[in-house]
Amino acid sequence: MFRNPKHPVVCLHNSQFLCKPDIQIIAAFTRKYGIQLPDGSYSVTAAWQSGLSEGAVIGEILGLMITGIVAERYGYRKTIGGALIAVVCISV
Repeated sequence: MFRNPKHPVVCLHNSQFLCKPDIQIIAAFTRKYGIQLPDGSYSVTAAWQSGLSEGAVIGEILGLMITGIVAERYGYRKTIGGALIAVVCISV
């Protein structure tokens, strides 16, 4: 059930996850989901901030577990190739 945590793809993914820009600082997001402060600016509530942070971590854990199961069944090369193709298709 546990995979090798020193695998290069997993390490790269984790470093990207920690260094990514935070969606909470985007003005359109803070206006839509935040509250207006007395000075006129907007701020995302603590409930939204913690929900987004914890949801991302839970999604990452579940994704890595599913990837491990798929890699055991279909092989590492096919799994990584499929994942890279999916990332390109989703981001375009």
